[in-house]
Amino acid sequence: VSGNYLFNTSILRVVRLIRLSKMARMGRLLRAVPELMVVLRAMLTATRTVVLTLAILGVVVYVFAVAFTQVTRGTSLEEEYFGSVINSGHTLLLTGAFPDNWSLMHIMSEEHPLLWLFMFCFILLTAVTVMNMMIGVLVEVVKSASWMERETLEAEVVRDSFLKVLRQAGYEDSPSDIMLSHHEFLDLLGEASISKTLAHSGVDVLGLVDLSAFLFRRNTLITLTELMATTLQLRSTNVATVKDLIVTRQYIV
Repeated sequence: VSGNYLFNTSILRVVRLIRLSKMARMGRLLRAVPELMVVLRAMLTATRTVVLTLAILGVVVYVFAVAFTQVTRGTSLEEEYFGSVINSGHTLLLTGAFPDNWSLMHIMSEEHPLLWLFMFCFILLTAVTVMNMMIGVLVEVVKSASWMERETLEAEVVRDSFLKVLRQAGYEDSPSDIMLSHHEFLDLLGEASISKTLAHSGVDVLGLVDLSAFLFRRNTLITLTELMATTLQLRSTNVATVKDLIVTRQYIV
């Protein structure tokens, strides 16, 4: 009885601390940092999937708890770990889902079931949900950075290939100052080094030759920078966007 009384007073102290912390400050913090709201909304969106995953985990733990309870009957493991289905499920859940926190969770369960439940929710939210979410965010950031680095590298390779041929032809200006005509652009595409570089970057050189007249439909001269940007947009690996469809519709209509 005294233990339950002390536990109830501890709960009251926790509630009092929550009130004293003025949770409205957390609301102001979330409004000041919108990225936190994005993360919280993502967690709420994934709630259904997380619940279903926990349900599957519960079914798996229950099935194996029944099996271990039967298999270990009469052995030295029965009394300490697999004395009943509940004890077996508790052992399997901690060793399978939270192996690093086995001792702490075991102490919590012996002290009070609610303490075990609070610690379980805490570990589920921090070590499982938030940390795995951080790993996912890092993976996406690395993936985006890798894509940007690859795009920059390909643009530099194409630019260097064009500039190498133009320097040999006597052009000394910067790419933004070099003006090329339709005929000069076709001559560049006819160079073996440029064609090989464009093909390696995923550009259909023959298709680009067919579209070259369309590129010069309005201007007789175009800067090298604009031509390189347009050329890289014509790669077969690029994904069509709504903007591309609108621009295409303007020329068709």
